[in-house]
Amino acid sequence: MDQKRLTELINKVQEGRANEEEILALEDFYGQFEQRPGYMKHLDTPQKIAYEELMYDRIHSEIQHVQKVKHLKRRKEKIIKFTVAASILFLLGVALYIYRVPRPAIKQLDTVVSLPMETESDKDRPVLTLANGQKISLDDAEIGVLSSDGDVIIRKTDDGLISYETKKNNPNHVEYNLMEIPRGQTYQIILPDGTKVWLNAVSSLRYPSAFTGKNRPVQLIGEGYFEVAENKQQPFVVKTASQTIEVLGTHFNVSSYSDEKLTKTTLFEGRVKVLHQDKSVILKPGQQAATMPQRAAINIIPVDLENVLAWRKGVILFENADIQSIMRHLSRKYDIDVEYRGEIPNQKFGGAFQQSASLKELLGYLESYGDVRFEIQGRRVIVMK
Repeated sequence: MDQKRLTELINKVQEGRANEEEILALEDFYGQFEQRPGYMKHLDTPQKIAYEELMYDRIHSEIQHVQKVKHLKRRKEKIIKFTVAASILFLLGVALYIYRVPRPAIKQLDTVVSLPMETESDKDRPVLTLANGQKISLDDAEIGVLSSDGDVIIRKTDDGLISYETKKNNPNHVEYNLMEIPRGQTYQIILPDGTKVWLNAVSSLRYPSAFTGKNRPVQLIGEGYFEVAENKQQPFVVKTASQTIEVLGTHFNVSSYSDEKLTKTTLFEGRVKVLHQDKSVILKPGQQAATMPQRAAINIIPVDLENVLAWRKGVILFENADIQSIMRHLSRKYDIDVEYRGEIPNQKFGGAFQQSASLKELLGYLESYGDVRFEIQGRRVIVMK
């Protein structure tokens, strides 16, 4: 299907003129899309999501209008739902990107009980803890020098980032700092060697005020994306609860949350060495090394790098995920507590949402496509079947 025909069919759906054959043609195009990578190569994540928003809303609306829900139930191999405003579609002039997972039959469920919900806590802020115990609230700190202790100067830049400057090539006194990111937020830091680190919600990074030894060690809890400054004489080392990652200069993502079973290191550029217990592997770009604390194996799988990095682009994405995994993710992003009542649903879901989407909207999507209900009580979300 060429772009002209695709646009023509979308216009018909918008205007309520699409017949069953035309709707089927669009759905057939969905099934073939993953074999057409040329449609995607120039798109960033927000553009793809914007296109999908219109495709889903308009086509699903039309199908309901002509009472073709039975046909939808037969086609359980696809599900699409996105939350970016569809009005920007034709300004983007882009093609369709499809995300597919098994879909349950559509059924009417109880509606969301919603109270006002903020996306971040009024009291939780990113905090930098210095070696002397001083805590600096980074949101409240003014631009400029935050600390000038000994040979190291810590600054907050005009962009709101934290950066380090050493007065000597080999500082006499090196101390460790701790960066902690609360639920609902992300933050970027520039380490003393120039390495850039983006930290996801509920993450912490412990690192020295200057790198003076044989390597450049940091300790990560949670998730971080690293753009490591190259230094062949001084390897950069990331330690997590389950893995040790050694690099010279490269880009990679590490996810190591204490409430997740897997620790995952994903390589974007260059090479990294991943060590786990008595085993080690060298990753190539596009590969992910996944490990579990109680097992010695290191599993290497190819991954969609764009999906791995969705969190840095403000996109909430889950793929073939169960409700407990999704709620752990939402707990970190929306600063909520989760409670389960009764049997826990065992369905799998998939979807992508702008992080600006409301919690009510996202939970409503899950209710619409699964045998699950939610009740929001302040910052607590109750999950029921």
